[in-house]
Amino acid sequence: MKDALTIIAIVIAIVVIVEFIKLYLIHRKINKTTMGESGLYRRFIKNFKLLVLFTIVGAVVLIINLISEGIL
Repeated sequence: MKDALTIIAIVIAIVVIVEFIKLYLIHRKINKTTMGESGLYRRFIKNFKLLVLFTIVGAVVLIINLISEGIL
């Protein structure tokens, strides 16, 4: 159980890092162009929502992992 939670936490951490990089690159592209391009803005919002979702899921997995190890 602990090994599976650790693997899930690592995968979620990698996904959060990748989503953060994508978010940063889209944000840079929006700043270089006009804000009127709604396609870029929609992608920015979608990636931001995914980043928040994966961060929340990662925090829950971390808490479960800490509880299962007896730290919490």
